[in-house]
Amino acid sequence: MKHILTLSVLLLLISSCNKTKIDTPTIVDLSVINPVTKTGYENVLFSIFETKSSVLGSDKTTMIYSGKTDANGKAYYKIDLHKYYRSYTITFDYSKMFVPENDYDFSYARDNEWIIRGNVNNFNFEILPYFSYIKNIKNINCFDANDKMRFREKQLFSLGTPEWSLWGTLDQSSFHGCTNESHLFSRPQDIYIYEVESIKNGIISTYIDTFKAENNLDTFKIYY
Repeated sequence: MKHILTLSVLLLLISSCNKTKIDTPTIVDLSVINPVTKTGYENVLFSIFETKSSVLGSDKTTMIYSGKTDANGKAYYKIDLHKYYRSYTITFDYSKMFVPENDYDFSYARDNEWIIRGNVNNFNFEILPYFSYIKNIKNINCFDANDKMRFREKQLFSLGTPEWSLWGTLDQSSFHGCTNESHLFSRPQDIYIYEVESIKNGIISTYIDTFKAENNLDTFKIYY
């Protein structure tokens, strides 16, 4: 009788734990922003799907919820998912989001994800518009034709973990003399940290500065 009572208590505890987990609301917490400007993307659509597993192998998938991000690029939904033998996924649609016409870098956004029932599911995505920049490299205090400069840079968002680019040690990697040149290039909007090293009259000078791309055709000035 004592063993039967102990077994009954254990089964009750297991049942209680499972019930608590399945009765806990499932949270979807979505944020889609431009990390440079800290502004959100409105009207990113999402849909939640429930898949019912079958021992016969004929799973059935049904859309059970849909929503969109607000003006701040955020959405927060609480869903009660109380059924066993179900799995849940969420898909994202960026084709309707409210943005100016442009090319965008979606490297740090996702098309679909799994939802874990009874948990807070955080989806924090970053999207960057492509901009054209003018990079102006200018020796503003030129000494003579033997002046030399090199620089390196790192991007805070569009390349994942920020790392310095190679600036090379070969002489041909440097800019010589009284340089004043401009180049047009297209990249995802970003914040650039750059380091400049120049040699004039045998004196080595260095400095580190920041360029934040605010608008299309902004000028990235490397002056030395």
